[in-house]
Amino acid sequence: MKLSSYQALLERLNPHHPQYADIHSQFRKYQSGLFGEDSLDYYFRVSGLHGKTLNKRFTTKTS
Repeated sequence: MKLSSYQALLERLNPHHPQYADIHSQFRKYQSGLFGEDSLDYYFRVSGLHGKTLNKRFTTKTS
């Protein structure tokens, strides 16, 4: 939901707005983070570690 909010805001905001660069930067960071989580999840599924507890503080997603 946050990603779509950033996209909608950036589509409506004038590129010359004083905060445009900051908002665009936050959007790219959030987008990159989601891509990284999806990539990591893929490798967990392929390796058979998906849904397993790797240590006390880290458990992979099960859905």
